[in-house]
Amino acid sequence: TTTKTTTTGMSQTVGTNGIATPLPTQSGMVGNCNKFVLVNPGDTCNGVAFFNGPVSTEEFVVWNGGVGGMACTSLQAGTYACIGVTSPVSVTPSPTAVVGANGVATPIPTQAGMVANCNKFVKINPGDTCNGVAFFNGPISTENFVLWNTGVGGMACTNLQAGTFGCIGVIAPATPTASVGPNGVTTPLPIQTGMVTNCKKFVKVNPGDTCNIVAFYNGPISTENFVLWNGGVGGMTCNNLQANTLCVHRGMIADEVCLGRWMR
Repeated sequence: TTTKTTTTGMSQTVGTNGIATPLPTQSGMVGNCNKFVLVNPGDTCNGVAFFNGPVSTEEFVVWNGGVGGMACTSLQAGTYACIGVTSPVSVTPSPTAVVGANGVATPIPTQAGMVANCNKFVKINPGDTCNGVAFFNGPISTENFVLWNTGVGGMACTNLQAGTFGCIGVIAPATPTASVGPNGVTTPLPIQTGMVTNCKKFVKVNPGDTCNIVAFYNGPISTENFVLWNGGVGGMTCNNLQANTLCVHRGMIADEVCLGRWMR
């Protein structure tokens, strides 16, 4: 059973906040604590918070930084833990923000590998998954969430970091960046590695596309020609198809006629 606050017969010290603080204290306790409870063997963070409320487990974990987070793996029996603080403004203050290169106020800390053109954010909580974050903050796909937050560990989502802000929306460019190739054709960027220099029809490759699919839906061209015109896709195994822009139709060098258009 979790004990209630008591001051009988305990060792005390006066903290920097001027409040008599019983000893020993739980590791990582905040400096503005003004209410304490003795932690007994077998106590849990949930239990201590519940029996000494109104205190949430989240608040208890914030006020006692050494308990091991929400997992509560380091709650120390025989110490005094904090169950109240002086003049709390909020246990979840507005996140500090910076203005990124895209001009958007970005909350920090951000998820590792977040894209620079993000304009919509969500805080990652303990236990969240990439699928869950995408589903509850849609309409976005898990594939897009992973693409916009490259540090999450891919579709396996092994590195999603709780306490950071993930990207759930981006600023889409109005038109694709383009350059004029040696054949005089305006070429969208970025291009597939190994693309032939005399290409004049292009398509944007989306996550999940295959060489067969791109060739079939942008024909009449064969997969063999598609692989020939895009030398870096990895041959007929198509194991290096990149989600970039690439060539679909190779133009005749002698007769430069537009045979295609930019496709999303």
